[in-house]
Formats: sequence, structure tokens, C-alpha cells
Amino acid sequence: MEYLNTILLIIIVILAGMSFFRKKDDSSINKEQLEKEFKAIADDLLVNQTEVTEKKVEDKLDTILEGFGKVQKEKFDTMGSKTKDMTDLITRMEQDRKESVGKQTELIRTMLSSTDNISRVMNSPGPRGKWGEMRVRQILEAAGFKEDVHFIHNKKSELGADRPDFVINGADGKKIILDAKVPFTAFEESTKTEDLNEVKRLHKKHATETRGHMDKLAKSSYWNQYEDAAPFVLMVLPAEALLYAAFQADDSLFKDGIDKQIYICSPLNLLATMQVIAQGHVHVKQNEDARKITTAARDLLKVISIFNGHFKAIGMHTERLFKSFNKGAKTLEVKVKPKLEKLSDMGIELEKGKEVDPGIKMIEDGPINIFEDEIILHGLRPHMHYRGKYMRMIVEYPNGSTEDIINVPNYNFAWQPTYRLTKPMALPAGSRVTIEGAFDNSRYNLGNPDPDSWVRGGAQSWNEMFIGYFSYHKVLH
Repeated sequence: MEYLNTILLIIIVILAGMSFFRKKDDSSINKEQLEKEFKAIADDLLVNQTEVTEKKVEDKLDTILEGFGKVQKEKFDTMGSKTKDMTDLITRMEQDRKESVGKQTELIRTMLSSTDNISRVMNSPGPRGKWGEMRVRQILEAAGFKEDVHFIHNKKSELGADRPDFVINGADGKKIILDAKVPFTAFEESTKTEDLNEVKRLHKKHATETRGHMDKLAKSSYWNQYEDAAPFVLMVLPAEALLYAAFQADDSLFKDGIDKQIYICSPLNLLATMQVIAQGHVHVKQNEDARKITTAARDLLKVISIFNGHFKAIGMHTERLFKSFNKGAKTLEVKVKPKLEKLSDMGIELEKGKEVDPGIKMIEDGPINIFEDEIILHGLRPHMHYRGKYMRMIVEYPNGSTEDIINVPNYNFAWQPTYRLTKPMALPAGSRVTIEGAFDNSRYNLGNPDPDSWVRGGAQSWNEMFIGYFSYHKVLH
């Protein structure tokens, strides 16, 4: 066939050459005679195409070219050389195509489990069945399934009834019945003949065998053996070629299977279906993990809430303890110490080792100032920088009572005056002033220069300060 195509191409080229050379003045060339000779050659080629060789082509061309002059013959020689190059190129392309097709065919045969390989291990129904189950197991494992977790294989009931080859555990708790069938006898015979009519007959027989397996599965009603089972069976033909041949020979096979609750599928169909089910298992696992995390977080919040209550109680008791301790320390400092000094001046002393130590200091829980003298307080000035949020000054009188001197709940760096008291306050000696406050270094503080920076104390505005200024004078007695 390749030679015929090449020759026809050469004839076309020659006819084109005739159109070119007919302008030359050569009376020896007879157009009608040449056309007759070309026609005879073409007819001969069509009748004897399988016997044509390159030698015959060259002989025919020499005969045609005898009527041409030397110049014309040289031109045809050149054209023949070009044509030969084209023929060689076409031949190489065809060879490459055959090699490529051969590789693709071999790959497809490998992927689809070629019948030649199958036939060597499936001479009886037993091996065929085992092979089918093996193929299905490979597909299930490829989808990420684990035996006894996601599927059950070949189990028998306690009553001795047959069970399907596989039972798949769906993500929603539903079970999917799966059974492998290998109708192979007629299909194998069809691969050994080149008679198209015989192939069609054997494929119809193969479709009949497939339908027989389908009808048997329909009668078994495997789904009735399991609770929460889907009301159908996946009937797997473990080679794509088996399914294709059956459906091609009997186009009603698939629809009849659906009517009987039997879904016929191939390895590729089964793999896609199992991957969808496997993804469902993944989602279920993720939801379960999410529920566990939510439960654990809720339990943790309960524990934190309980701990917070205990810790808050500890803080309250600690605060009371500090206040009681500080009151005692203040009593020693203000009331006991002067009396001890008077007794000492009178020469009354305790035994060595039993002295009353007046050196107990108050516990400072914040910036504190103790006025040793009686004062008259005129004004106050809280001072922080851009991150300042609020500042409060509290006085604790010697008798233990407390009073707010000033409270600035919304501190603003742009407004930091000295607050003048409309009525000056008299603070007796021993009055203790505590300053409370807070900073806001978050992004919600619009005046914050840099929410991501570490803040240090310093004189610059981007640093911070925490100072309470007092305007007062001592009372002179």
C-alpha cells in the first residue's frame, strides 16, 4: 500500500512537470500518447498494487522518459531524486507511527489486563474467581480502604448462606454490596479469531454469560442479609475489555441491570466510586475530630473558669492580707514606734533578744507616697505618654479610711493639665497616697505609635512614663 501511494504521488508530480515542459519547443513529445501511457501505467498499478516494486517503478519511468530530451531527462532525474527523498521521509514517518501505535497498544493492554495474560491463569472458574477478587481488593486498597475497617471480604454467615465477595462500609453507616464476576470463556475465544462475524457471535455469547451472572446476583438479594445496606449490588467485571465487549453486543444490558438492582461496572468505574466513598470517610473523620476538639475546648474553658474563680478568691484574700499587714506596719510606725522611743528615753528596755523590732515596712503594691507631715493639697497632675489609658490617685488616711483624690478614666496625652482642687484637701501626717493606672499597647489605641514594639520607660513620647505630681504646702504649727 505504501508503494501505491508513493507511485500515485510520483505520477502527480510528473503530470505537473508536463505542464511545465510543454512550453518548450519539442515536437517529439506527443501529449495524447503520454496521457495514454500514464493511464495504462495507473491501471496496471491499481490491478497489481501488491506486486509492484521499486524496480518496476523505475522501469516504467524509464519507458516514459525515453521520449524526452537530455535536458528534460536531467530535470526528471532531479525530480525523481526529490520524490525519492519524500518517499523515504513518508516511509520513516509511517514506521514511527507504527512504533508509536505499538507502544500505545501495549500500554493499553497492560492497563486493561490483556486477554493473553488473563488466559494463562484462568483456565478454570476457580482461578478466574480468585483473580477477580484480587483485582477488586487492589482497587479498594488503591482508594485507601483497609480490610475490617472499611470493607469485609469473603465472610460466611452463621447460617451457612453465601455472602457477597465484599461489603463496603459507607461513611454514613450504609453498607454497599460488591461482587466480582469474570465471564471469560466466550470473550477469550473471540480474541483468537479474525473473522468479524465470528467475533460478533462470540461477543453476543459473552454478553449472555454476563447477563446470566447478573440474573443470579439479582435472585440472591444480598442486601437483605445486612442491616442498613443499600438496595443494590455492584457487579464488577475486573477488566475494561470484558465490560466493553458485553455492552457493545447487548446495549440493553446496563438498563436491565439497573431494573434488577444490579449495577455493572469496570475497574475504572469502581475506583472512581470508591474514591468518592473514601472522601466521605475523610469528612466524617474530620467532623469527629472537630467535635472532639470542641468538647475538649469546652472542658478546658470550664476548668479555666473554675481556676479563675479560685485565683480570684486568692487575690481577694491576698489583697486583704496586704491591707491588714500594711495597717499593722503603719500602726507600728505611727503609734508604737514613738512610744518605744519614749520608754527607751526613760531607761526601760526589754531583755536582750526580746526587743520589739520597729523596722517592719509596708508592702508596696504600687507607686506610693507617704506624707510625713500634715499638708494642704492644692492640685494633681497625672502623667503618661501615648499609650496611657487611665490614672487614679487614692489617699489612705492614718485611720484606715480611703478617698479618691483624682480619677482620669480616659487619659489623653494631648491634654495633661494640672488639676486644681476647688477646695484644697488637708492630709494629716502619715497619709498614704497610691497611684493606679493602665496602658493600652493594642491596635485599638488610635494614638499608639507602634502596637508591635516593646515599650520601655523613657523621656521620649514613644517611650512611656507613669508619674503622679502633687501641688501642696506643709502646715506649720
